[in-house]
Amino acid sequence: MNRANFQKWSLTVKIALKTKTKLGFIDGSCAKPAVTSHLYDQWIRCDIERFGQSNGPLLSQLEKELSELYQENDSVAVCYTKMKGLCDELDDLSEIPVCAYAPSCKAIKKTMALAERQKLMHFLMHLNENYEAIRG
Repeated sequence: MNRANFQKWSLTVKIALKTKTKLGFIDGSCAKPAVTSHLYDQWIRCDIERFGQSNGPLLSQLEKELSELYQENDSVAVCYTKMKGLCDELDDLSEIPVCAYAPSCKAIKKTMALAERQKLMHFLMHLNENYEAIRG
């Protein structure tokens, strides 16, 4: 993707989202209702469907890029920045469990901690051999 083809891509994506009545999730016109609202569960299902069905190839590509990302000649900071960018994109596109008791939900906290630990392990495993001692 570059400046030359972004406008065309953007328009194509907007048309596709509008056709599937999902554009409101992206542009904010379909606001997320309060957890206590009777519309909340329906909104969540539609929001998850938005990602689950249409982003499979993109999720696969991002996972592939992440698995192939090694430090090589990059500095640790550059390697980390690349990995973080891919992880952030994956997080944005992935289905995240929803808990009705979000502020105190232990399951969500454990799930998020596990995801962070996995990212750290991936990062450490893909550093150069110079960092073998850090990996332990």
